Amino acid sequence: MSRKLAKEISWLLVTIALLTMFSPHTADALTITTTRKLVVLDPGHGGKDTGISSTTGILEKRIVLKLARMTSKLLSDQYRSLLTRTTDTDLSETDRATFANQNKADLFLSLHLHAGKNKGFFFYFDTPDNTPATNETTWKTQGLIHRDKNRQTAELFAKNSQTRNKKVKTHFAPAPVISLEGLQMTAILTEPFTITDIPGTAAEQDAFLAPYAKTLARCIETYFENKF
Repeated sequence: MSRKLAKEISWLLVTIALLTMFSPHTADALTITTTRKLVVLDPGHGGKDTGISSTTGILEKRIVLKLARMTSKLLSDQYRSLLTRTTDTDLSETDRATFANQNKADLFLSLHLHAGKNKGFFFYFDTPDNTPATNETTWKTQGLIHRDKNRQTAELFAKNSQTRNKKVKTHFAPAPVISLEGLQMTAILTEPFTITDIPGTAAEQDAFLAPYAKTLARCIETYFENKF
């Protein structure tokens, strides 16, 4: 082997060693990242499915996407979070559940609004006939496996929301919610406020949504602290 070739190989080995030492994708860094709890936030509707709308033309699909982004940002220091959609796009309920399942989420929170009075609702999956969860549970009844945890979680979110905002009466209840079918982790759906309360301008909407995002982030934190 020539001296020139030996010198080039030596420099190459030193370069590889340095890259390995200072690369952010070390084994330790990966371990830290993957051990953080993962929350999947699901902004309802999207694309052609606008959801409900206010008399002033405010669309549910846009508001819940804003709320999901704000909540995700608040979670970023402690948890990993993913959104089932980050743009105004069509997405089936099956796609949303598959996304959460494939990413092995620890918690799934579907965000929606309602058109009634100033109340907050939290739903967990259940069927009208109280179908038991078995080893042969179908996609449609997959949510029954986590029914007890889901109920506890919906109750916890409702109570925490009520404590943080006494003006909004909160409720939790079982329901055969399609968007909670097929999920393999703790999952609930929330309608934290009514669309008629949302102001018109972007700045006003951000100010209105901020405390709700904080409440949801705090509820998620409390959920993981309780370790159901």
